[in-house]
Amino acid sequence: MTVLNAKEARHLLKIGETSLYRYANNGTIPGQKIGSEWRFSEEALEEWLGTRNPDTELNVLKLRVYESEEENKRLKLQLEQVNGKLAKFEEIGALFRDN
Repeated sequence: MTVLNAKEARHLLKIGETSLYRYANNGTIPGQKIGSEWRFSEEALEEWLGTRNPDTELNVLKLRVYESEEENKRLKLQLEQVNGKLAKFEEIGALFRDN
């Protein structure tokens, strides 16, 4: 049996850290918490991914949708920050143009 740490499991599943811990904590994906660290069986994760039933396929899709939503939230926040800085630069530029 191959034991994976959280980072290795994330790469295998192609999901983010927050998603991995959320789904491990609620039992959606197979894993075992040892002390403060999670460990995952590569074989169990591959079997879970390969199981062809509606619930598993739905879980995989939910993981991917969640990751997309998180990325969209992050990008939206960055855009809002850039727009805020741009507005400040425009205000400063207007002050110089008016003088």
